[in-house]
Amino acid sequence: MSRQKTITLTPVALDVDYISTSEALTTPWALQLDGITTFTTPQHVTLTSSTDESGQTFTIVGTDRYGGAQSEGLVGGTAAATVTSVLNYATVTSITGTADASLMTAGVDGTCESGWFVLNYRGNDFSVGLGLDFTLGTGVGTASVEHTFQNVLTTGFVEGDATVYVHDSIVSKSADFDGNYTNPPVACRLAVTAYTSGSISLHVVQSGSGS
Repeated sequence: MSRQKTITLTPVALDVDYISTSEALTTPWALQLDGITTFTTPQHVTLTSSTDESGQTFTIVGTDRYGGAQSEGLVGGTAAATVTSVLNYATVTSITGTADASLMTAGVDGTCESGWFVLNYRGNDFSVGLGLDFTLGTGVGTASVEHTFQNVLTTGFVEGDATVYVHDSIVSKSADFDGNYTNPPVACRLAVTAYTSGSISLHVVQSGSGS
C-alpha cells in the first residue's frame, strides 16, 4: 500500500528585529519582546548586536511545534554579526543574556525545518518518491530534503538531538525538483534554507508493503 504526505512551509521572511527591536541589554539582562512571540510555521530565531558579544551566552525560552517547553543557549556573535538558533520555535517567551550588550535585536532569518515524517522503513520493496514544489510568486526561496536514521518516535526524543543528513541531490534547490530514496532512512523532512515570500512544499510518496 502506498503512502502520501505533503509538507508545506511558509515561514516569516528575514527581519532582524521581528521579535525585539534595538535596545540595550542591562541587568537583569532580558530583552523586551515586542509581542511577536508566536509563529504559524515554527522557525529559527536570530540575535544581532552592535558590539562583540561572542563572550556571552543568550538563552532563548519558548515552545516547540508540539507545544512542549524548549530552550537553548546561543553564543553571541561579533560586532554586527547575526547568530541563529539551532531549534525551531513556535513561540518565544523570553530571551536573556549573561552580561550587558548594546543595541540588541531579536528576529528571524526565514529559515526553518518541518517536523519529521516517519517512513515505513521496515516495509518490503522500499521506495520513496520526493518532489519539491515552489509557489513563490514574486518571492524567492531555496529548500533541501533532510533525513535521519534515529527513531524520532522514541520517548523523550528532541528534534534538536537528531543526527541529520542532507539528501544527495535535493540540496538548496530554488525551483521544482524531484528525487527519491531507494534505501530507507527512518524519517525525512523539508528544510527551507532561504525565503522571502510564498510557500514551499515537499510531496512524499512511498510504495512497498509493511512487514
